[in-house]
Amino acid sequence: MTPDDIQAAYNYKKMSTESVKSALEEVISPRIKEIHNTEMKREISDAVKYAFENCGIPEGHIIEHEGMKKVISLFWDKFQPFLHSRLVQPRRDDENVGGQ
Repeated sequence: MTPDDIQAAYNYKKMSTESVKSALEEVISPRIKEIHNTEMKREISDAVKYAFENCGIPEGHIIEHEGMKKVISLFWDKFQPFLHSRLVQPRRDDENVGGQ
């Protein structure tokens, strides 16, 4: 790379597509993962809260086998749409991450 190339890049006149892509991936990919992990934790928390609030078992009582099945079923009912959306319908911002 010549000094003129560096000056042209600095002035936004000459930049390789590969360099821009690489730089953006380094910044965007970790942020997308962070957002996904935050969203996943929130969805899990919401599903657990929903399951216990709707299972019919009073707070403080021991959960028997049938009660646990009910809690798991309610959790799954609430969490499954989120999981399905991630596995079956990839988000647009994830489609091109990592050079794919």
